[in-house]
Amino acid sequence: MANKLPSRVLPHCFADTALEKQAFTHISVGGAHNERLEWLGDALLDLLVGRLLFERYPDWSEGVLSQARSQLVNGDALAVLAQQIGLPARLILGAPAKVDGRRQYSILAGVLEAYMAAVYLDGGYETAMAVTAELFAEPLARVGDMRAKNANLLKDAKTRLQEYLQNRKQAVPKYETVARGGKAHNPFFVVKCRLPNGKTVTTVASNRREAEKTAAGCLLAALTV
Repeated sequence: MANKLPSRVLPHCFADTALEKQAFTHISVGGAHNERLEWLGDALLDLLVGRLLFERYPDWSEGVLSQARSQLVNGDALAVLAQQIGLPARLILGAPAKVDGRRQYSILAGVLEAYMAAVYLDGGYETAMAVTAELFAEPLARVGDMRAKNANLLKDAKTRLQEYLQNRKQAVPKYETVARGGKAHNPFFVVKCRLPNGKTVTTVASNRREAEKTAAGCLLAALTV
């Protein structure tokens, strides 16, 4: 009786009911539990939510997309979503986890990841994509609203530094790659950013763009203290 799944309407009807049950089975139960599915679901949600953001917000930069995806698929956000769609009621827990397992954010986030991995294995990529689009519809809309209200906070440091200077009728900063090296699989770039007043910052990163962003962020922080 303890392993009976409560009825709940979710966006996918499983052909493989054993896989469905495994997705909701915590490691504390033993046997076919969901830890490997959690691992797969973690990577899968990065891809699926990333694609949704990429298609829905074509004007967002790489940095903004990364920030938005992080807000949507971090552990706390996934746990809240799991609660909203009723996954805690479907959890199958062993004795060690029964006391508060349905309230533990790590377990709730994990069961959502496992569920998505099971959907993918049972129905394929496009099915998993459609389920993700349905489950994340409201969070995706919220992150878009937040972007609109706080657009400046999500701009990368280079853009914010340039706008800061232009608003004060000052020339844009100059970026110079002063050195590069490392192996092909592990390169580094040394970049110098110079302000119109002569102040400079030199930074190092694995690619030129990131080094420029870091330098801009350092100078912007110094200007706005």
